[in-house]
Amino acid sequence: LGHNPSDKAWTTGVSYGNPSNRFWPLLRESGILPADWRAGDTWVELNNKAPAEQGIGFTDLGCVPGSDAAAFSRDRLRQWQKGFAARARAHVARSGGEPVVVAMTGKRHWDMMFSPPLKNKTQFGPQTARPEGWPFEESEVWVLPSPSGRAAMTSEARIAPYRELSARLRALGVWTPVGPTPDDSP
Repeated sequence: LGHNPSDKAWTTGVSYGNPSNRFWPLLRESGILPADWRAGDTWVELNNKAPAEQGIGFTDLGCVPGSDAAAFSRDRLRQWQKGFAARARAHVARSGGEPVVVAMTGKRHWDMMFSPPLKNKTQFGPQTARPEGWPFEESEVWVLPSPSGRAAMTSEARIAPYRELSARLRALGVWTPVGPTPDDSP
């Protein structure tokens, strides 16, 4: 679950579609997506095939394009939160159940959904608190580092929570990536 689509993602129709965004490489390197699953495919193909073939879907809190998340106020995020909740509830009704895990990419939009905001108290990884109106009662919620090229952090600090989520998905036993993961030995 992202903040909002970047200008590039909006024009291409690909979640995290900016070439400087590290999202797709992070999914492979962490083992969330197997390293060799559709290795030659474009991001468009991965984006469109991951829900059916890997059980991984993508959406954003807001549906307004923009490449500077800080340009959107807390009030705007709170409006988006209501729209997201309605979209999420409709998805649950259509699909017959909640996702097992919902992963947010970035702390800011998670923190800002709370009243009052959490003010940078969120740690990466699983979350126990839920903002008012959160649409998923049963789903685990994880907050992951932003994959944006604008988010300053080391590669290891960025990928570690993604690897933890990958391990958790396998431990839950409801998700098995199709193909070898970086942890698999030949």
